[in-house]
Amino acid sequence: MYQSWVLMAPDGTRIPLTGLERSCFNCMLESPQRELSRKDLRRFMSDANLRSMNVVISRLRKKVLTAGQRLPLHTVHRLGYVFAGSLVAQEES
Repeated sequence: MYQSWVLMAPDGTRIPLTGLERSCFNCMLESPQRELSRKDLRRFMSDANLRSMNVVISRLRKKVLTAGQRLPLHTVHRLGYVFAGSLVAQEES
């Protein structure tokens, strides 16, 4: 059975994630608080999707901002991204 993924903010706000956004967070879960290069992200995405990574991140930031939250995901110039918050994978019952 398909289960959707959501990003849950500390205040309980739930933000649905697309497949590409989910792939980004999978990579971040494996390497918390670490800068992630495009090479790191390549393990979770096809080359075509890597080329559109900036668009995916931009849309994700806007989606989170629209929900009244701030995404602690920072761009590291000429390298990639770092998620400066805490991420916990949790299955819903």
